Amino acid sequence: MDDSHCQPISTGWVPSESVPGPVEGRRQQPALQGGGVEDELRLYGQMKSGRDDLFRRAADAGVSEARIARLTGHSRTTVRAALGTS
Repeated sequence: MDDSHCQPISTGWVPSESVPGPVEGRRQQPALQGGGVEDELRLYGQMKSGRDDLFRRAADAGVSEARIARLTGHSRTTVRAALGTS
């Protein structure tokens, strides 16, 4: 595909014609209520579930909570919460 007709979005490249523009006579909604952001939040929710499973597999393999936090960029608190430890 020729990238000259594409616009970057955080989840990849989509053809420009599939990115809707403003509609005349309609008030613009705040960015946080846009469908694209909501889709990203749904994807994050799915990824988070996979993240927790990965943390558990790493811990089961002997990787320390501190090492998991360093490698992933998450806080040790987040890692502990995902592992269900305190």
